[in-house]
Amino acid sequence: MIHAELQTKNPNGEEEKHRVSSIESEQQEANNARDSTIEEEEEPEEEESRASEVRSERSFDYDVKDEEGQERLAIGDYKSLWSEFDDFVASENNGAMAGTSRALIYGFEVGDMVWGKVKSHPRWPGHIFNEAFATSSVRRTRREGHVLVAFFGDSSYGWFDPAELIKFDVNFAEKSQQTNSRTFIKAVEEATDEASRRCALGLACRCRNKYNFRPANVPGYFVVDVPDYEPGGVYSANQIMKARDGFKPGETLSFVKQLAVGPNGSDQDSFEFIKNRARTFAFRKAVFEEFDETYAQAFAVQSSRPSNDTAKVPNQLAKEPTRGIVFLVNVLCLFAMCGLLRS
Repeated sequence: MIHAELQTKNPNGEEEKHRVSSIESEQQEANNARDSTIEEEEEPEEEESRASEVRSERSFDYDVKDEEGQERLAIGDYKSLWSEFDDFVASENNGAMAGTSRALIYGFEVGDMVWGKVKSHPRWPGHIFNEAFATSSVRRTRREGHVLVAFFGDSSYGWFDPAELIKFDVNFAEKSQQTNSRTFIKAVEEATDEASRRCALGLACRCRNKYNFRPANVPGYFVVDVPDYEPGGVYSANQIMKARDGFKPGETLSFVKQLAVGPNGSDQDSFEFIKNRARTFAFRKAVFEEFDETYAQAFAVQSSRPSNDTAKVPNQLAKEPTRGIVFLVNVLCLFAMCGLLRS
């Protein structure tokens, strides 16, 4: 068709040139539209790394070819796909935030220890688990406005309305005596050990072992090795700060004095006693001096002060026998804690 027009309008060179240019432009534009449509049919789904580039190119085509209804439809479908994905991500985040916000209303935070009720079972000890550490299969079972609770003893979990949970510490005396079931007793023992470790957490530091605190794979969380407890506990920065604020030197000193004077006067099964005992042992561990200068002077023993960097391998602490005055103080503290001292 282009050649026919060239032959009939050969005398008018300028007009012919303009006409050819116009036809070529229209044909080129049509080819581009066809190529774009073919590309959309062959590649309906793009990799995430290229998604932004593809979206940018198609937006540009939308502006140039505003008159082509089919192209607008394809772009609309593509944008709808991204909109659905964004809505899905938003719902995931909003679901987690909704559960956390609802927990705050009832005085709970992520990481708090609680008692949860499961059908015919007694209330079971557990803690509010951060969903970021859960597997995808667990997150898929999320319920709107609920929080994830991981239970002690059997490693089970469940989604709970915060209104169904009760605080662990204030209900410990009653709920820890619900049944003599072996699995329940094991769960209570694990929960008690975790509560003690959280108290000792406030006195843990990197002074002796620089590997005590290690960043976890979730921002704001740390893997902590608390001395005398199972290593690898995971705690948030907020939990660590609260544990440190929970240590009151005056209260700990008063606890030791009361125990030394009247060892039988304290309820050793109470939750307060368990926490005070954990803090006292943790403090003793924190201030323990391996180098006894008094012993060295009294017995003319040449001894060198060990380096602060005693731990070269994670989860290991140097342990040496105590001597002299340090040994005596240590034994007295242990006797007091075990209730062996008499007034």
